[in-house]
Amino acid sequence: MGVMTITWQDIYDYLRCPKILAFKVAGLRTRIKPRPPSPTIEPYVIGRVGEQVVETLLPPLTSPESDLSIAEEALSATEEGAPLREDVAREMTRTLFRIRSDLKERLLKKLESVQIQVTDKTVKTLLEKAVAGVQVAALKMRERYGELELLGRAEAKAPLLPSWLEPDFAFKPVDSETTIVVEVKNKAKIGPQDRFQASFYATLGRLGGIAVKEHFTLEEASLVPRALVKTPSSCVLLNVRDGTVMEMPGVEGIISFLRDVWEAKQLGLLGKQPEAERGDFCSRCRWKRLCSHFSTSGPPTATLDELAKPYPLIMAEWMLEHGKNLDLLWWNEYVSSLLHEVVHPYRRMFAEELRKARERGLSPPEALELELYVYEQLRTKVLSKIADHLGLDEQELQTLKSQSAMLTRKDIEAMCRDFKHEFEKWRGIMELLGHDPIKRRYGTIDLFNPWLNRGSVRKYGTLPRESDKLVSEAWKWWESKT
Repeated sequence: MGVMTITWQDIYDYLRCPKILAFKVAGLRTRIKPRPPSPTIEPYVIGRVGEQVVETLLPPLTSPESDLSIAEEALSATEEGAPLREDVAREMTRTLFRIRSDLKERLLKKLESVQIQVTDKTVKTLLEKAVAGVQVAALKMRERYGELELLGRAEAKAPLLPSWLEPDFAFKPVDSETTIVVEVKNKAKIGPQDRFQASFYATLGRLGGIAVKEHFTLEEASLVPRALVKTPSSCVLLNVRDGTVMEMPGVEGIISFLRDVWEAKQLGLLGKQPEAERGDFCSRCRWKRLCSHFSTSGPPTATLDELAKPYPLIMAEWMLEHGKNLDLLWWNEYVSSLLHEVVHPYRRMFAEELRKARERGLSPPEALELELYVYEQLRTKVLSKIADHLGLDEQELQTLKSQSAMLTRKDIEAMCRDFKHEFEKWRGIMELLGHDPIKRRYGTIDLFNPWLNRGSVRKYGTLPRESDKLVSEAWKWWESKT
C-alpha cells in the first residue's frame, strides 16, 4: 500500500468502506492471522508458469493455421467456469506438443531461463493445466480479436491519482492497431479482487496512459515504444488454469470520489477515521470493533479541510514549471536500460582483453582509463543508434547524453524552497511518523525525502509523450480540490 500514491487495493477498500481504507493505512488489523503452511509450490512459480505459457504460446495459437479443434471439444465438454480435468489437460498438452515440438522446446527454454524446472511432478501437472488452458483461451481470443502478436510488457499510469502498474502483457491484433492489455492469472478460480484489478488497469489507460516497451536489439528493427494517452480501453483478464477470458471495463466514476479516497488515506496516517454512512452489511463487518458506529475504542472520526497534494505530482509540477522535459525523463530511464542491455555484454567481453593486457604489463590505472574510454565510446555509438531508431532530434539526444532531464540536488533544494507551502501540508503527517523533508538533511533514510523520492516522478508522472499535458491537467484538478 503506497503512502503517497493510490493503488487498486486502495480504491477497492474505499468502495467497500472508507473506514476500512483508513484502518488499513493506519496499520490496524482485525485479527492475527495464523502462519499459513508452506505451499507445495511457491506462488511466484505458479505465476511465472502462467506468464511464460501465455507469452510463448498465445500468439502462435491464435494464428489462422493453428488447429484448435481439441480445445473446442474440451470447451464443449466442460461447464462454464469449471477447471479442465487433469486427464483432459494432459491429453491436450501432449497433442499440441506432438504437432508443434518447436513450441514445446521454446517454452521449456523460457521456463529454464527463469529457473523453473518441470521435472517436479507438481510443477509438471501445473504446466499441463496451463498449456491446456491457454489453448482454450486462444480459441476465445481468436474468435474475438483475430490473430494476435505480442508487443511486450506495458506500464500503465495516471499522474492524477497518482498510480502506476505493470500489466503482464500487451498484444495487438494483426489486422488492427488496437492494443490489448492482458493480465494473466493462474488460479483455481477468479475472484472479485482479480476482476477489480483488471478493471483498474483499464482505468489507468483512460485517466492517464499506457506505455508499451519494445524488445530492442541493434541487429534488427523493432517496435518503437507505444504511448497510448487517455485511450478508451479495457483489460483482458486471462486465467490460464481454465482458459477463462474476461474483458473488464474501467472503474466507473473514480474521479468523483478521488478526493475522498485521499482524505481517508491521510486520516488513516494521522490515526483517525472518516465519517461514513452505516449500511446493511456493517453489522457483519469484521472491522466492527474499530468502527465509530459500534465502538468508542477505535480511532476518532475527523474530516480534513485541506489535503496534501500527491507527493510525486508536486515534484513533477515543479519540473514542468522550470522547463524540464518530462517525456525525456521517461526516455532517459528507457534508454539507460537499453544501454545496459546492449553495452554491458561488450564491456564484459572487453574485460577479458584488459586482463590479458595487464598480464602483459599494462598498469591498473592505465587499464581502468582504457576501460572507461572504450565503454564511453561504445555508449556514445549505441546511444546514437538508439536515438536514430527512436526518431529523437539532436537536442533530445544531447539531453539524454548529459542526463540533464534528471533532477539534481540543486533542483531538489530549489523545489523545497519554491514549493515549501505544498510540502508544509505534509508536515503534520510527516512529524507524526517521524519524517520531515524540509528540516532533515538530504541523503538520510527518510520515506518522504524528495531526493530519495526523485524516481517517483518518472514512475508516476511520465510517458513517452504528452507527460506535460497529463501532469498539468492533474495539477489543475488538485488545485481545485485542495
